Amino acid sequence: SLRDLFAGHSSPLYRLMEYQLGWRDERGEPLEAPLPQPRIHAGLCLLAAHATGGDIQKAVPAAAAVELVYQFTQVHADIQDGSQQRHNQPTVWWIWGPAQAINAGDGLHALAKLSLLRLHEHGGSPDDSLRLMQTLDAACLRMCEGLHVELVFQERVDIAPDTYLHMAHEKVGALLGCALELGVMAGAPASNAASYLRQFGEGLGVA
Repeated sequence: SLRDLFAGHSSPLYRLMEYQLGWRDERGEPLEAPLPQPRIHAGLCLLAAHATGGDIQKAVPAAAAVELVYQFTQVHADIQDGSQQRHNQPTVWWIWGPAQAINAGDGLHALAKLSLLRLHEHGGSPDDSLRLMQTLDAACLRMCEGLHVELVFQERVDIAPDTYLHMAHEKVGALLGCALELGVMAGAPASNAASYLRQFGEGLGVA
């Protein structure tokens, strides 16, 4: 499903995105054996659908979307942190520069939206796509707020434990909770477990 979202695109920009996903090398050539990466957010999304008695296939577009949003945040975070390595290879910005890395991150974010618009291929409605998109965007905003606070904290020495934990709740927990919530919403819409699993994911992020 992730690879299908890249089909038909010829711009070199997509090679940067596919490099981030572990599919290409630094020259933009396809890897015979893609680099192993933990698809934690996508996995949690599908597990939530399965655990609540839903249809995993219906949750696949949501799983791809939340995974791409996570990858977008990692590309941008590597720039913010000045990280030169991720998954034992040079980061996107370290190879192609910060400006092109921002373009790649933004492209991953846009592909995430397009993935949610493919829910109809699995029996979803346009309203379903909008509800999931609203949920994902709300979580993404919370995550950005957490990232902003984390950068502010780097200039301070008076951070209390509760304040730090709240930052972690937003920075990491928001998207993990969203991954589980989307799995229920897409795969098992009749279930009332979405909010409970979201809270579990948020706690997992803090942990």
